[in-house]
Amino acid sequence: MLRTDEAFSRAIEAKVAGIEARSSAELVVVAAGRSGSYRELPIVSGLVGSWLCLAFLCWGPWPFDPYWFPMDIGLGGLLFAWLGRRFSPVLVRHLLSPERRRNQVREAAEAAFFQESVHATEARTGLLVYISAMEEEVVLLPDHGLAGRIPGATWNALSLEAHDLPALEAGLDRLGELLAEHLPRGADDRNELPDAPRLRP
Repeated sequence: MLRTDEAFSRAIEAKVAGIEARSSAELVVVAAGRSGSYRELPIVSGLVGSWLCLAFLCWGPWPFDPYWFPMDIGLGGLLFAWLGRRFSPVLVRHLLSPERRRNQVREAAEAAFFQESVHATEARTGLLVYISAMEEEVVLLPDHGLAGRIPGATWNALSLEAHDLPALEAGLDRLGELLAEHLPRGADDRNELPDAPRLRP
């Protein structure tokens, strides 16, 4: 999973500064640890654990005192619920559908677009790069002034990966080339938004 540490912040800030030096786009990078709470995962894990404990107590090879069944089942459920919370990144990537993950990340990205004032640039050339580490998804949300100058097919063909920092940097390089081609930096362009990535838990 992508680590959003100090090295990540320095690398991304340098990439954003390099892209904006060649383009009139205003990049805002938001890196979130996760885009959803996925609170149902520990609950489902606890229910599955309780059922497994009950099945083992009823049909296991050893005799158990029924007097302790409620406590054993409760403890088993709590243990599996803790494991579900502890290993939620693995469960999210392997048990939840890709559509559910994408929708969760998309909703969080749309909220971040306004929270980080990506829409507030003078020429409406803001671009949000929203990275969700747990889901390993990247969403690009361009403002109107930027989206109208780049063909939709070109946007659709562009994808960034969030498996690790080198893969993300390579994707940002491709994004920078695209923006420099379609939105070259003008003589009067100024940096309206900070280059440093916004880190979220």
